[in-house]
Amino acid sequence: MSYFVDYTGRRFGKLVVLERGNKNKKRGTYNWICKCDCGNIKQVNMSDLRDGGSKSCGCMSSRNFAGERTKTHGMSKTKQYGVWRLMNERCSRPKNKSYKDYGAKGIRVEWETFEEFWEDMREGYKEGLTIDRIDSKGNYCKDNCRWVTRAEQNRNKSDNIMISYKGNFLPLKTMCIKYGVDYKKAYYRYTKKNMSFEDIMKTIRRK
Repeated sequence: MSYFVDYTGRRFGKLVVLERGNKNKKRGTYNWICKCDCGNIKQVNMSDLRDGGSKSCGCMSSRNFAGERTKTHGMSKTKQYGVWRLMNERCSRPKNKSYKDYGAKGIRVEWETFEEFWEDMREGYKEGLTIDRIDSKGNYCKDNCRWVTRAEQNRNKSDNIMISYKGNFLPLKTMCIKYGVDYKKAYYRYTKKNMSFEDIMKTIRRK
């Protein structure tokens, strides 16, 4: 069963979705009418928005943005830039060994440029910290990312996966305790079978 996802009001790069357009009969998915930051209106297919194939009306490849593209931030050899580069490779390069756990699962980097990323994330950064997503199923963005130590990140991956369910936003282990669900079974279903906590509740007998 497929579920309708309303993209109205959401931002994808320089595009903001205004309303749903016509159905693309060839691709079997809907187009969405978007407004670009430059002012142009463009109809973009749902899959292109979701997968990051379209991030502007086309103006990013025009001369208007030539100067912006060639600007240098002077941080290309820093560890912070390395974090940014690896983050994007995991989400956009199928040949990357980690792509199956990120890009293949629909996880995207919502920052369009390193400058945008660093403007949002410079606060709290210290030498030795790594980027961590609060919700492991969410995208890389300001509201879902934080700087943590490697040990904290490893702990978060196994014991502190954040779950949203019935108005609560809690670690998976805490949620399992709260609702009397076997943690090991829930962890397996959530991480290996990509099930929501609501579906997990339906498939595991509560204690």
